[in-house]
Amino acid sequence: MSVNRKTALLLAAAALLGGGCQDLVVENTNSPDRRRALAQPDAVELLAASTFPIFYNRIYRGTAGYVPIPMTADEVTNTSNTSGGRDLSTLPRRPYDNNPVNDDQYVLVELTWSQHYEAFSNATDALKVINDGLVIETGDPVTDNTHRVRVFSKLMQGLTLGYIGLLFDQAYIFDENTPDEVIQDPIKHGLGLSPYTEVIAKAVELLEAAAQLAQSGEPFTIPSGWMYTADDVTPDDVANIAHAYAARYLVLSARTPAERQALDWQKVLSHTALVTNNVEVELGSNSSGRRNNYVARAHSTSSNSRWYASYRLIGAADVSGNYQAWLQTAPEDRSRFLITTPDRRITGADGPTSNGKYFRYLETNLFNPLYGGYRESFYQWNRYRNGVISNSGDDGIFAMLTMDEIRLYEAEAHYRMGQLELARDLINATRVANGELPAVTVDGVTDAADCVPRTTTGACGSLLDALVYERLIELAFLDPVRTWGDKRGFGALTTGTILHLPIPYEQQKILDIPYYTFGGNLPGSAP
Repeated sequence: MSVNRKTALLLAAAALLGGGCQDLVVENTNSPDRRRALAQPDAVELLAASTFPIFYNRIYRGTAGYVPIPMTADEVTNTSNTSGGRDLSTLPRRPYDNNPVNDDQYVLVELTWSQHYEAFSNATDALKVINDGLVIETGDPVTDNTHRVRVFSKLMQGLTLGYIGLLFDQAYIFDENTPDEVIQDPIKHGLGLSPYTEVIAKAVELLEAAAQLAQSGEPFTIPSGWMYTADDVTPDDVANIAHAYAARYLVLSARTPAERQALDWQKVLSHTALVTNNVEVELGSNSSGRRNNYVARAHSTSSNSRWYASYRLIGAADVSGNYQAWLQTAPEDRSRFLITTPDRRITGADGPTSNGKYFRYLETNLFNPLYGGYRESFYQWNRYRNGVISNSGDDGIFAMLTMDEIRLYEAEAHYRMGQLELARDLINATRVANGELPAVTVDGVTDAADCVPRTTTGACGSLLDALVYERLIELAFLDPVRTWGDKRGFGALTTGTILHLPIPYEQQKILDIPYYTFGGNLPGSAP
């Protein structure tokens, strides 16, 4: 089916060769003719159905590309260099190596770019032939499934382009209405790169269109296998997914606190108001394609892949002063320390070595001292281990985006709009019930010897600090990009951390863009 993904070949797989693009496709004698394949309803439906597995695989499962971003976001810590995670999270931060001879660059940048565009392009091709009049009559008995393919393809356009906008500084924008000649020769016809702000805006527009199409009144169901769901997907489910991800993309798109403040928060609320359920998948074995390696690594007991929780994720819970002392110590001289906290999500009531509701204490030290004591930790994420998600990431229902995430986006929207009482109440929902912490007020955390969260100076946190903390703890390990995207908008990334990925080097070369990257002391890095 690969040659059917014409757009993926041209744009996603770093093959923007101007007039030579068409020759590339013609000379691929090992692939079926695209026009003939896209004239077959069964083939087009399969093309559309392929999009979510590609999308899911790149975010949660395949080739360990999910490793570097949560490491550089200080969500997790480890001394392994899987997919370049150790290099990207080294202190002090260094510029990201965007050179194609770097194997890790291929996994993080090349595959992330190409596979998201592959899924996007498959959805776009399906929509193109439907717009040209193809009726998708499939199944037994034969049924007109044109509408469900149209809705699903529009949804997947929005989902995939949204992650491209979250991850990269710039990207290509096109859709089923883009003329074929523009896609065949994008340089000649001026299909250039657009900044991430425009990419996100387009992704949200596509998701809004998917929701509108889904609820147009024409009945359909999308088979559960298309989206790894436990049950078939209904029109209301599609709208729920579309609005949930639109809210996520809008909020996480901001690269700086100034950008976060300037977001259209009323628009964020317009989407969150229409979200009624978690966005969930039903996990399965590796052979089924449903294994969640991101969660499996977070839960792992293996010495080769075990992730620990970074102190920059959970350190603000500490009331002993150990976290502030750790921050004041030179990175090479740091070592793991015990957290004393009343937050029952981090530790139990029996002290720093007892397991909390979401995290557990681990005495075993699997860190290689050669790579810095600042990577060490006593704690590991332990949420959902029993009864929901297995240690291996092979079974259970997994929420890729939760109602808690939506609630905490609403909290920030109200905070940014000056509606502090509404923000306070939304923050307190999980803070009190799950953390067993005193309620926060509009003035912040009540000053006390055991206040949580604490700032880097040891002071009791503000209302915004409480919101940031709640997002870090409640939403940890649901998505490899989420913590990084959230921290950059809050200005909470470690100095020198990349704010976004550069486009692949081969794309830079083809477009005659001078080599560029981010990280360290370069522009596009956390101040």
